[in-house]
Amino acid sequence: LRQRLHRLRLHHPGQYPLSDEGRRLCAGAAARYGAETSGEWPLLDAYLIDCIRRWALPHILRQDDRNAMAFGIESRAPYLDYRLAELAFRTQPTVRLSRGYTKLLLREAGKGLMPEAVRLRPDKMGFWSPQREWLVSHEALVRDVAGTLAGEVGALTEEGPWRTGLDAFYRGDFAMTDRVWAGFLCSLWVKKTLPRMQALALRDDRTGA
Repeated sequence: LRQRLHRLRLHHPGQYPLSDEGRRLCAGAAARYGAETSGEWPLLDAYLIDCIRRWALPHILRQDDRNAMAFGIESRAPYLDYRLAELAFRTQPTVRLSRGYTKLLLREAGKGLMPEAVRLRPDKMGFWSPQREWLVSHEALVRDVAGTLAGEVGALTEEGPWRTGLDAFYRGDFAMTDRVWAGFLCSLWVKKTLPRMQALALRDDRTGA
């Protein structure tokens, strides 16, 4: 939850309605939420090393492993071959980020191997999901779960601005999509998932499992 709040602060400064407690937690965020900026590495490389060692990559790999194993699939991450990683870190940052492109070295290596519209595409799209359409088509569920934010989520959020934002979304202000989605998922987790996990833990304690 603290990580999610910190990301909201970075990407939507002043927009997500944090309570005083939420602002206090963000202000006191641990060093793992920022890049190491010692003089040993250029700033970009220090940030990338921090991503690989401590937060973004470990988080992504953990979720990838859990998702793959849930379906009995062995996943691979070929770009994480240590030889390729070492090669990338031996290059200058301008070889990887230049002329208005990220991943410039990879784009050059892919010349002639893929359509140019793909190779030179400047924007990034992950595994896109129709969040706005889901939220709009399930308004009753969203309001039931997140009209009043649950537990710790409610304690870290200013109730008035949150409800105002939720109402604005359902009046067509779709700039609120990410914030409504985040509030809905966090509240759903607290209301539905945590009680089930606690019940399972209690059962295991009783049975000695």
